[in-house]
Parts: sequence; C-alpha cells; structure tokens
Amino acid sequence: MGEIAETHGSYWVRDHVIGADTFGLVFLAKNNSNPELPSEIPVKSFSVSFSQPLQFEKELPCNLGGGWCSHVLRKCYGDEITITKSGGKVSEVRRYTRDIVHGLCYLHCNARYIHCNISSSSILLSPIGIHGALMAKIANLGSAKKLTSQVSGCDFRGSEIYMSPELTKDGYLDWPANVWALGCVVSEMLTGSRFLLDTRLRWDYVCEQPKVPDELSRAGKDFLRRCFVTSPYKRTPTWLLIKHPFVPF
Repeated sequence: MGEIAETHGSYWVRDHVIGADTFGLVFLAKNNSNPELPSEIPVKSFSVSFSQPLQFEKELPCNLGGGWCSHVLRKCYGDEITITKSGGKVSEVRRYTRDIVHGLCYLHCNARYIHCNISSSSILLSPIGIHGALMAKIANLGSAKKLTSQVSGCDFRGSEIYMSPELTKDGYLDWPANVWALGCVVSEMLTGSRFLLDTRLRWDYVCEQPKVPDELSRAGKDFLRRCFVTSPYKRTPTWLLIKHPFVPF
C-alpha cells in the first residue's frame, strides 16, 4: 500500500498500484520514451533498504539455465534508482484506515475472530466503482483464531515487526494485538517505511511506544498513540477507533 510517487523513471511513468509483497509495491507504468518496450509495463518499487531481495529477483531469471517455461517470469527490462516522496496522502491513508478498522471491528465484534497476521502485505486494495477508487480489504485469514477467553500466541504466524509487546514477550494473543499491528500499518502508509526494520531490536523497544510522525495532525497522532499503548488492557478497541476523528465516515 502507498501513494504513487510524483517522480518517475527515465522512460516510464508510474500509474496505479496493482499489487504488493512483503517489501514493496508493484505499479502499472506507462512507457513514455523507449520504443523497444511495451506501452505498459509492471514496475516493482522497493525502498533502498530492501534493495537486496529486488536485486536477487532481477538476477534469478538469468540463472535458471536453458529451456523455457511460459509460467515463469524470465525477463527484466532494467532497473534504476528514483527519488520518491515517502508515504501516502493523508486523505487516502485515512480512507484506507477506515476500511481496515471496519474490517477488524467486524472480525472482533461480529465474527469473534482474531486476525493473526495483520501487516501491509495482508491488506489488499480493491477497485470500486468506475473512477479508479480503491477500497482496502483485509486478507490472509487462513491463520485467524476464534476469539476465546484463552488464546495463546504460541503458533502465531505473523510478521515480527508488527507484533505487539505482549505477543512478543509473553505470547499473549487477543484483539489488542490486532490494534497494535493496525497502528504499524497506518504508520507505514503515512511515512512510506516501517517504523522498525531490524527485528533484533524488538526487545529494546517493547516497553516503549514507536515514534509517531511529527508532521501528522493532532487527530492522527492521537489515533496512533491509542494503537501503540503498551498495555493491551488499555489499548483502544476497534469499535471505539471507528468513531475516532482520524477515521472518516
């Protein structure tokens, strides 16, 4: 998830997001100057901090040996470093936040389930209407757990960088863990980067709140602080976050 950058490549212009994976986004890009390329090409965009997996992905097709399989991607048209705006427009982030909060509230309050892998890669953007608008939808429900009085995080399958302090330290999994992960996703959408890139540092920060972007509005800061309350018993539930001023109607 993220906002399309205002700067583009030397011969392509980013259009809209068509996919995402653990490290970055995939854009549909329009070829504006290279006659040897198709008019539209997919462009995978990574932060420089995640460039190593992208470099490996670029080199792998060249190392697959002879033969050909039409079901495996075998060609890369090139790569380049671009300078982009980090983060997304606050108005879009607020809309996606609304969608995610409503989805989580449904899981918690109606279906009585806890999502065990809330992360940016678990959120899909689905087109709605005819004007290119997108709706955020919660995916990766295969590891969801029924909400009971005793739910353990011992077989938790989520990403460590989205894990709440109580889940990291004590293996305690309940709905507040989803709220913490929600805050991580919102922060990532706003800043364009994950607030913690080195999971080895998790034990150093579990007793602290992650930093909230200084440039964020008062309502946005308050929303994230409610998500990042260290104690799970004091973290704001989703049915109250729906009514928060940062979440549009």
